[in-house]
Amino acid sequence: MKPQAFVAYPGSDKQFADLIFNTIRRANAHNIPLNYVAWPSNDIAGQPLVKPILEKIDNSEFVVADITWLNENVVFEVGYAIGSSKRVFLVRNLQIVGDKEIAKDIGIFDTLGYFEYSNFEELEQRLVAAIDSQPMPFRIDINKQAPVYIVEPQERSM
Repeated sequence: MKPQAFVAYPGSDKQFADLIFNTIRRANAHNIPLNYVAWPSNDIAGQPLVKPILEKIDNSEFVVADITWLNENVVFEVGYAIGSSKRVFLVRNLQIVGDKEIAKDIGIFDTLGYFEYSNFEELEQRLVAAIDSQPMPFRIDINKQAPVYIVEPQERSM
């Protein structure tokens, strides 16, 4: 069985999600040394979805996450993967403004860097090419002398 790479993407825009899912299928049809796996959007109430998704991330060599549109699930999956010492390879569609400004304000996505694609054929070709699975190194021991930063929203709802 081939090693796998988990692909996280937002499902709120069904057409966009379908294009990503089909791109993953086409990439997997190539003779590549791994299999991309995704978690299709599932809006069935009461279904415990977190555990199987985290297991897919845990069992993956690395995670690919589309940040064209940010949603809580994709951002959580990116954070979980980083915290699990997994390589996170971010991608973003150049043709869609999406949440580019929000991502810029958050800052972590610029730090990680991301591949920008103009169309889904470009994304497919990037997925087929080799992606380094080495995670970003970071310290996991707690430095009690270092400051802690909190990123607060520009506007508060309460």
